[in-house]
This record gives sequence, structure tokens and C-alpha cells, in this order.
Amino acid sequence: MASTAGWYSTGNCTTTTNATTLCCWVSNTNTMTTATTTADLYTNGGWVYLAERQAPPLTNEQLLKRDLDLYAKAMEEHNVQEAERLRRGIAEWEGLVAEQRRMAEEAERQRVIRTQEREIAKNRAKELLLQHLSPQQQETYRKHDWFVVEGGRSKIKYRIRGGTLTANVDVLDKTEKTTHRLCAHPRLEACPMGDQLLAQKLTLEHAEDDFLRIANRHAA
Repeated sequence: MASTAGWYSTGNCTTTTNATTLCCWVSNTNTMTTATTTADLYTNGGWVYLAERQAPPLTNEQLLKRDLDLYAKAMEEHNVQEAERLRRGIAEWEGLVAEQRRMAEEAERQRVIRTQEREIAKNRAKELLLQHLSPQQQETYRKHDWFVVEGGRSKIKYRIRGGTLTANVDVLDKTEKTTHRLCAHPRLEACPMGDQLLAQKLTLEHAEDDFLRIANRHAA
């Protein structure tokens, strides 16, 4: 448990801290235990154990810097044996640091590639969607990020909204007021929004009953 200001309760132990002390109340012993804020609190069956907080392990770069500093000191003191030992360790740390940097750079390169690929897929999906929309649907989609389709069987109008796939299909009455909302879309990981909206459009137009059967219904 981190010794920051505030009240905590763990099992049979309740603690409070201020800027300098950590006070632990042990209910089953009716006693108060106090420790400095450099301590961590552990409980087991109501008993309290206080232990010095462990420092986080040094990174390879920190270890490399440490050994470089020690190497410089050993050279100043003409401690050849210690300097040679440190030199071998430094070579190992340099190799590890270089490999970590290479892996980080490769991970960043792959992230950039995935981002670019998602952007390309997004743009292609939007172009494909627009190709399947009427001029009026294209206009409302470009201006308002939605378009209206007509159910293939019922002729009910549905407003399909972009931007989100959560209950994004509005069911409209004859005055174009939303009566309720529907949520159904392809289970495709990372499927671009344009493809999702096009799938909803085509399904409502050509397999409306299937869409209604699987869709979740939400209040307007």
C-alpha cells in the first residue's frame, strides 16, 4: 500500500497517513502501529507487517551510466583490475541498450505503418460507401455524417449515423422523428467505419428482417 495522504482499509487494518508518519490501526489487537512514510504496509489475517519500500530496479541505461562513472573513477585511481572488469560490463550494457533502442525504433516504425494502413483503409472505405449512396445521401453524409435508407420490406426509414457504432441506426416515424435506435454491425476487428455503415445500409435494404432479428434495441 503506498503511503500517501488519505484513509485506507485492508482486511482488519485501517490506516491513515500524513506527511511524516504512517499510522496503522490493528482491530484484532486493539493497538496502534506507526511507521515512517518510507514503509509499505502488508496484512495477513489481520496482522500488520511493515517493510522498507524496495527501490525500482535500474534500467539498462542507468546501469550503463553507473558503470561508466565507476570506470572513470577506477581510471583516476589507477585501479587497472577494477577498470578492466568494469570495461567488460560496460560492453555488455552497451549491447543491451543498443538492442533495446533498436527494438523500440522497430516498434515505433511498425506503429507508424499500422497507423498509415488504417488511414488508407478508412479513406478507401469512405470512398466505397459514397459510391453506393444516392446524391441526397452523399450530401447529408458529408454535411451531417448521416444518411437515410429505406427498409427493403417495411419501407420504414432508418437514419444511419457515422462517428459511432453504438445504437447508430435511428428508426424514424412518418414525421422523421426517432422512435427508437438499433445497434447491429459486422463483427470485424478494426473494420473501417465506411465499411460498417455500408454493411448496415445494404442489410437494411436487402435483408431487413435479418437486421431487425439480431439488432439490439435502445430507447430514443
